[in-house]
Amino acid sequence: MRKQSFSSLPFSWDVYVVNLVINRKKNANSTDSLLNQIEDSISINPFASKNKLKKLLPAAKDSLQFYKIYSLYVRSYLAANSYDTAMQMNKKIISYCSRQEKSSPDVNELITEANNANGIYYTEKCFLDSALYYYKNALRFATKKIDSRYIDIAINMADMYTRKGDYINGIGYFRRALETTDSLGLIQKMGFPIYLGLGQAYYSGLRDFRLSEKYFDLAWLYYPQRTLNEQFVYCNNRANSYYYQQKYKQALLWFLKAKALVPPAKYQFFANLCYANLSDIYLKLGRFDSAQNYLDRSMKFFASAKGTTIYYYLTTVKASLAMKQGRVAEAHSLLEADPTTKLIEPEIAGLRNQCWQDYYVKIRDYKNAYNSLLQNTRMNDSIRNEKVSNRIAEIDLRYKQDTAVIKRELLLAQQSGQISSLRMANYFWALLVFVIIAGGFLLYHSLQRKRAIQRMMHQEQTAQLRLQNIRNRISPHLMFNVLNREMSSGNGQDNQHLFDLVKLLRKSLEFTEQTLISLSDELDFVRTYIDLEKTKLGDDFEWSLKVDETVDTANVKLPAMMIQIPVENALKHGLANKSGSKRLSVAISNKNEGVQIFVTDNGHGFHPTAQSDTKGTGTGLTVLYQTLQLLNLKNKSQIVFAIRNIADPEQTGTVADIYIPNNYHV
Repeated sequence: MRKQSFSSLPFSWDVYVVNLVINRKKNANSTDSLLNQIEDSISINPFASKNKLKKLLPAAKDSLQFYKIYSLYVRSYLAANSYDTAMQMNKKIISYCSRQEKSSPDVNELITEANNANGIYYTEKCFLDSALYYYKNALRFATKKIDSRYIDIAINMADMYTRKGDYINGIGYFRRALETTDSLGLIQKMGFPIYLGLGQAYYSGLRDFRLSEKYFDLAWLYYPQRTLNEQFVYCNNRANSYYYQQKYKQALLWFLKAKALVPPAKYQFFANLCYANLSDIYLKLGRFDSAQNYLDRSMKFFASAKGTTIYYYLTTVKASLAMKQGRVAEAHSLLEADPTTKLIEPEIAGLRNQCWQDYYVKIRDYKNAYNSLLQNTRMNDSIRNEKVSNRIAEIDLRYKQDTAVIKRELLLAQQSGQISSLRMANYFWALLVFVIIAGGFLLYHSLQRKRAIQRMMHQEQTAQLRLQNIRNRISPHLMFNVLNREMSSGNGQDNQHLFDLVKLLRKSLEFTEQTLISLSDELDFVRTYIDLEKTKLGDDFEWSLKVDETVDTANVKLPAMMIQIPVENALKHGLANKSGSKRLSVAISNKNEGVQIFVTDNGHGFHPTAQSDTKGTGTGLTVLYQTLQLLNLKNKSQIVFAIRNIADPEQTGTVADIYIPNNYHV
């Protein structure tokens, strides 16, 4: 059973309503699974658990089992905040344990739980020394069995030392709990309250914000799985840390997060503590309307707490706000009306002195303003000296703890070395066999890896050779067709055709060195090719090129001859021997995540198996398909190429449908 206290607000206000966390580790020696189930459910539903335990008590087989059930019964009353009743019941357990002549693990556990319960009771009553006495007794018996119960009690002791202002001992017990938690592999379960406690101790006691942030960050890893109360403690502490660093915007975010966790209708006390903090934060940020709103709400709730630290703090904030808004007389009345100074923490007293100093400056009473400044300076020096002393003591504590750990590890290592030397011969031969096997495995793995790399290089070279072969085949195929026609025409006057032919030759040679070319270069090649071929087709031939203005032809990449080959096939096989009107169109537009290209003619249609006077070798399409097959293997979005006849009974012709995805690459 672990008692978690809420951390101090910026004014170090001790919150007396605390969250009771029941130890969730099941008793390994218990044979009664029902008791284990009830034990796990006490913190969730203490009233239902209490009723179940009350029914089990008359059925207890012997005294030991009776008091085990009775100990859980006491826990259920503590969880239900019935502290006085729980303490009366707890006396029976202590009396039973004192009557036992021989100690046993079961009796030790009962004594441990009884002392821990007393510690929680006195914590609630704010008798911190008494609480600490019982926690020490509980820890003494818990050391006989190091488990999660031991960790819980160590955390309770650390919390108690921290609340008493003994941050060095608090940190020491937190670190002891952390070491045990780590050794038992319980960080996931127990790490949050330890990291949270260390974060609080380092910022509030030592002003070591670097270490505080470190432990807060570690606690944050487990924040989502914690209870609402634990999450509230975390947010409140994180906000306080930023407050003391004067990072008021960050503090505001965490105070608002804490406020969101505790709706006023259900958690009035905690909600109004948030309001008190928010009033101070908004005052520091110059948002006076918000500061006034939250201040009025918190002062209304704490109106009955006059003479206490929190009311002294609130009147100080109210006086400071009045001063900021120019209501000097009201500020003076507030400061005079609540002059309490006894048992006020130095930081809160410093806020009040600063407010008096601002007041004296406002009324131009510089002598008293100077006296307030001197008083604040002396107080700050005293606080600073205390923090330095605490820091030195904490470093010394860490050194001693770390040295003890190192010595223990060295002793264990020495003992382990002595045992190992007796078995060294067997280990030597076992190690030798292992090295041989491992060496063989590494050699085999290395050879396999080299073979895989060689295979990849071979595949890459094969692909490059195939692409080069394709380019070498396409260029002669095209050029031979054009040269044969120009030579047979005998038209020496048409020099433009020869210039176009030279252009085609040059472009074709350039394309053989590139796997992908731009759409603009491909279209330029197609235009030149059609200009050479259109004389052959006669005056009845007409063609068109439509490119959507949204298509960036310079940046669209596609394989060379992708459009030229369908165009060549259309002219050669579809339109060459057709009588009447001969039409060819190339249409290009954006579609989805790519570019859609249609090459359409009104020729005889696509009949790859039919006999024709113009039937070629099929080299162009074969090369195109081979190129796409190789390139598509390297691209998730692939080029689609399809040839189909026009689906119209009154019209003949062929459509070559090409889709080029964006970002297509080699």
